Amino acid sequence: MQAEDAYVVDIDPYSNRVMRIVDKNHTPYAWAHRIHGSLLLGDAGDVILEVVAGLAFLLIVTGPYMWLRQRSDLEYHRHTGTRYRLRSPLPYQSAAEYRRRLHHQQYIDGR
Repeated sequence: MQAEDAYVVDIDPYSNRVMRIVDKNHTPYAWAHRIHGSLLLGDAGDVILEVVAGLAFLLIVTGPYMWLRQRSDLEYHRHTGTRYRLRSPLPYQSAAEYRRRLHHQQYIDGR
């Protein structure tokens, strides 16, 4: 028996008989464990999983930062209580021009 060979032995506690012997390397659990460890691709699978885990960690860390930054870019309009962005939705439009257009549109709409 090598260190990689692992068996599960079911024994009846009353008669001390061996009920069954199962090779742990050929069970659904072992197959799922191999998929989670290396995608059944050996060393290449290990590298793929490590890169994906690193990117997932990066998204988990930067996601709240980006969300909080977006929330701080929103401000309330003094009179209507609605929110508007200080940053421009279009690259060629300045924030000041956007606010001016917003106020002009609200003047036209009568709000």
